[in-house]
Amino acid sequence: MSIQETPLERRNLQNPQILSYVQAIQKGQKSYHIFPRESGWVIKRIGQDAVQTCSTKEEAIERARIMTLPEKLDIFIHTMDGYIEKRISLGE
Repeated sequence: MSIQETPLERRNLQNPQILSYVQAIQKGQKSYHIFPRESGWVIKRIGQDAVQTCSTKEEAIERARIMTLPEKLDIFIHTMDGYIEKRISLGE
C-alpha cells in the first residue's frame, strides 16, 4: 500500500471564520510578552530579542501598555517557568 500526497486546497480567505483566525494569529505574533529574568523583567515579541528590560513587573507592564497602545495589541505576562500568568487585552 502506498501513500499518495495530495496538496491541500487553498482556503478561501474571504470566509469570515478563516479571515478571523488569520487575523488573530497575525495579531498574536505582534503581541508583547513580559518574562521574569534574574536582572529584572524583559519585554519582547515572539522570536525577537528583548525590546526593554525593567526592574519591576509593574514597570514592565506599564511600558508594555504604552508600546502596545497604537496597535491595541495584547500583553502576555509569563511566570518564571514560561507559563502565561495573565493576559492584558487592549484590543477591540
